[in-house]
Amino acid sequence: DADSSRSAHLKRVERFEHGVLRAGLPTLSLDALPSDWIEGSGDQAWLAWLRRALTPGPPDEGAQDRWQRHMQAAQQLAHGPDGGGGHQEEAPSGALWQQAAGRRCRDVFYGLGDALEGRAPGLGALYPHILRAVLGGAEVADRASNAHPSLAILGPREARMESADVMILAGLNEDVWPRQPNPDPWLSRGMRAALGLTVPERQLGLAAHDFQQGTTGSELVLSRAVRDASAPTVPSRWLMRLTNLLSGLGETGTDALAQMRARGATLGAMAKALAPPRATPRATRPQPCPPAEARPARLSVTRVEALIRDPYAIYAAYVLGLRALDPLSRDADALLRGTAFHTVLQRFVEATRAGLPPGDQALALWDQTVAQTLAEQVPWRAERVFWTSRLSRAGPAFLASEADRRALGTPLVLEVMGTRAMADGRFTLSATADRIDRMPDGQLALYDYKSGDPPSDEALRTSSIQILLEAGIAAVGGFSGAPAATTGYAQIIGLKPEGKIREVPLDLAEDWPKVENLIAQVLNPAWPMTARLRPGQVVDHTYDHLSRLGEWEDGD
Repeated sequence: DADSSRSAHLKRVERFEHGVLRAGLPTLSLDALPSDWIEGSGDQAWLAWLRRALTPGPPDEGAQDRWQRHMQAAQQLAHGPDGGGGHQEEAPSGALWQQAAGRRCRDVFYGLGDALEGRAPGLGALYPHILRAVLGGAEVADRASNAHPSLAILGPREARMESADVMILAGLNEDVWPRQPNPDPWLSRGMRAALGLTVPERQLGLAAHDFQQGTTGSELVLSRAVRDASAPTVPSRWLMRLTNLLSGLGETGTDALAQMRARGATLGAMAKALAPPRATPRATRPQPCPPAEARPARLSVTRVEALIRDPYAIYAAYVLGLRALDPLSRDADALLRGTAFHTVLQRFVEATRAGLPPGDQALALWDQTVAQTLAEQVPWRAERVFWTSRLSRAGPAFLASEADRRALGTPLVLEVMGTRAMADGRFTLSATADRIDRMPDGQLALYDYKSGDPPSDEALRTSSIQILLEAGIAAVGGFSGAPAATTGYAQIIGLKPEGKIREVPLDLAEDWPKVENLIAQVLNPAWPMTARLRPGQVVDHTYDHLSRLGEWEDGD
C-alpha cells in the first residue's frame, strides 16, 4: 500500500544520505556509487528512478534548458518512485508547490524561467548561482497555522491590505526594523546612478513608509525586545524619534508619552502574570563523573590535547558515543588541507632519503611533488590552485630549514603509528608521528608538520603536548621501525611562506609524570570531565550545544 511504499522509500533515502551524500565524496556520480551501498532488487529499482530524475545534461547546456530539466527532475522526485505522489504541476495544491512557501517558490521559479528564455547559452554554467541568488532574495510571510482566528501575524507590507481593531508593531529594534541595506560588493554609488539603479537606502524609506501606514490604526501597540540572546538592544530610530518628538512638545507631549508608557507597563504586567509561575532554571557548567569502566581506555595524542582543553568533549565522544554527522557534501576544509600537505612532505622526504638535490633541483622536485599530490587528493580546481601557490611559496623556506635537519640526522620513519600502554595496562596512548629522524649519537629527532602556524609557547606548556607524548612513546620503542631511544631534538614546522619553526624543549624525566597523572585522572571516577576547562584554547566546538553553553558562561 501507499504507507509501506513510502516507508521503504524513506528508509532508502536515509541510507542514501548516510552512505553516499555524507560519505565524504567530493562529487556525486550515480554511476559510481560505493559498492557496499546497493543491496537487493528493491534498491536497484529505486536507484534507477533516482538516476532517471537526476541524469545531468550536456556540459554546454543553456540556462533555459537547465531550468527545464530542473523542473522535470523536481516533478519526478515529487511524484515519488511509484509515480503516484504528485499532481499537475500548475495546481497550487500539487506535491511540489504546497502551502504558501510552495506557491511563492512556484512563482519565483517560473519567473526565473521566463527571464532566462532566449538568454545567451553561456549562462548555463551560472544557472546554479543564479537560482540560489533568486531564491535567496524571495521571502514568505506565512500566517501562523496554529494562531487564534482573531490573530493575524503579518509582515509590514502584507499588513497594508488588512484592517484590525488592534495593531501591534513589534520588533522595533535597530537593524531589525528597519533592516540595514545590504552592501553592494560590485557597484559603487556612482556606478548605480549611472546605470539608473536606486541607492541602497531606498529600502529604508520604504520601510519607513510601512511603519507610518502601520501607525494609523485606531488602537496601536509599539513594542520591542529590550535585549536579545546575548546583549541589550537599541531601539529603532523611528521609536527614538517619536519619543524625542513627544518629549519636545512640552507638558502635553510628555504627559502623552507617560500615559503611553503606563499603558504599556500594564500590558507587560499582564503578560508576566500569564507566564509560567517558575522559569526553567539555567543549566550549570556540566561536570559529569562517569564510572571508571565507562571512561575511555585509549586516546590518540591529538585527543589528549582535546582532553586538556575540554574534557566534556571527550566525555561526549567516548562515553556517550556521540559523533557529529559528516556534511552533506565534502568541502576543501582544513582537515583535507592538512592531509594533503602532510602527504606532500612525506613523499618529498621519502624521495630524498639519500640526500637533498642541489639548489634548483630540490625546488623543482618540491614543485613536482606538490603538483602531483594535489592533483590526486584535491579535486576542487580553485582550492588546488590556491594550495599549490601557497606550497610553492613555502618551498624555499622549507628547503632551507630542511638542509639543517639533514645535517642533524637522517630520516628514519615517516607517518608511522605507535602506542604505549600506561596505568598498569588499563590505558593505551596512540599516535601517528609525522617524521622521526635518527641522529649520529643514536638519539631521535621528532618533527611535526602544521599546515598553519606552530602553537605558541604558552600552548606548548599547557595543552599542545603532542610532541611530548610522541617522545614518551618513542622512549619505549612504541613506534614501528624506530628503536627505543631518547628524543634529543623536537621541532614543529609550519607550512606557510614565512616558514615559521618552533623548537620544543623536552624533559621526559620532569614532564612524563605529569602525563601519567593526567591519565590517572581520566580513569578516576571521581574526576569530573568539565566542559571547556581551558576556554581560550578550545578549538573544537562540536559539543558546545550539548553542554548548554550560553545558559552558563566560561566564567561560571
